[in-house]
Amino acid sequence: MWAKIKYSVSFGHGASCARVFLLLLAFLCGCKDKTDRAVPVEPNIASDEIIRVLLLDDANKCTVILKGAAQISDTNSPLAILPFEPDNSLLITADPNNTYINGNPFTAKKINLHIILPGTFTLENEYRGDLLIIRSDNGSFDLINSITLESYLAGVVGAEMPPYWESAALDTQSIVARTYCLYIKKRFGTNRHWDVRATQSHQVYRGILAESVPVWQSIRRTLGTVLVCENGKDRYDIFPAYYSSICGGHTEDSKNVFGDSFAPLNGVECPYCFKSAKPKFYFWPVAYYSLAEVTKKLMARYPQLEPLEQICDITVTQKTDYGNFARLTMIKLHGTDDKTDFIRGEDFRLCLDPSGTILKSAICEISVDGDKLIFTSGRGFGHGVGLCQCGAEAMARNGKTAQEILNYYFPHSKTINIHEQ
Repeated sequence: MWAKIKYSVSFGHGASCARVFLLLLAFLCGCKDKTDRAVPVEPNIASDEIIRVLLLDDANKCTVILKGAAQISDTNSPLAILPFEPDNSLLITADPNNTYINGNPFTAKKINLHIILPGTFTLENEYRGDLLIIRSDNGSFDLINSITLESYLAGVVGAEMPPYWESAALDTQSIVARTYCLYIKKRFGTNRHWDVRATQSHQVYRGILAESVPVWQSIRRTLGTVLVCENGKDRYDIFPAYYSSICGGHTEDSKNVFGDSFAPLNGVECPYCFKSAKPKFYFWPVAYYSLAEVTKKLMARYPQLEPLEQICDITVTQKTDYGNFARLTMIKLHGTDDKTDFIRGEDFRLCLDPSGTILKSAICEISVDGDKLIFTSGRGFGHGVGLCQCGAEAMARNGKTAQEILNYYFPHSKTINIHEQ
């Protein structure tokens, strides 16, 4: 429970500066003309699960816009209420000893800004929930959005799938995204101060910008629903329910892409995404990289490859052959003086093109021509594991339910409701 106390609260170390800071903010806010701003109100969905989303890491400076009122606390102080007028900005900086908010120091390494509903904060995108500022020993800091699971999902589903798609496709996406988030939190969140990133390295999260009526309706319909698979005799647990945009005709076995192995992630034929995907995304054009550029990118990302010195040639050593196309799963790198090493096909693709917008998938053919590495016959968009989003949309258009879509792309799985366990 957040206590409401007066501005004369003591802040421990740096108390005088912090107290003056709070009083000054209160005075300035009272002098401004009040302006009303319509903010979407979060639907009343009960959720005890909190997700910590990493918005910014290893930063030295940033500006956050607060809309509404906030309560601020750190490990050295009780709470104080900071009333902010619309578009009131906070400049956040740090050094090894202090975190500064508009120049006023706070010694605690963790500061919490609790945004009082219906207030929000903006950092590129507009977000619900609280803002955590966590300072490291070197003086940089991370910004983390602490938000309920379902509100987090509302900012993910609309960012990962068009909100005008069929409701069954949206429901499928909601269940898969919820499952993936909870798996990553359980698997990795206990060892760090955040659970998931806001980028495609986990799931794209755009906050309020991604919200819409169809998305919130999907969140409500699927509330608490997740995928599980058997984990030992008569035991079921969540698994990383991966998904990508266009599998290209067949989803891939997870162990070939991510190195993990789960029965629902062995890969299935997908004749559906071709029916709903735009041709320019289903097939992608020829791409070129110089071997010098390949060498530079690989060694910057994987220092263990430095003994190769210079990449002279590339050989595909493993691929999953699906007949008229194949997904490259293991690449042999040939360096100077006949030195060699190996890298997974998906890691190789994303090392050369972290955006994934040029080399859209590992379904392609690779050849070397002089000092050029050439990618041809490309098809699909994404890693291809788990759910094919365009395939889900095509199935939904054909009248399939979310459960039927999930059963198809994640065989040997079942759905449960986490609120009923």
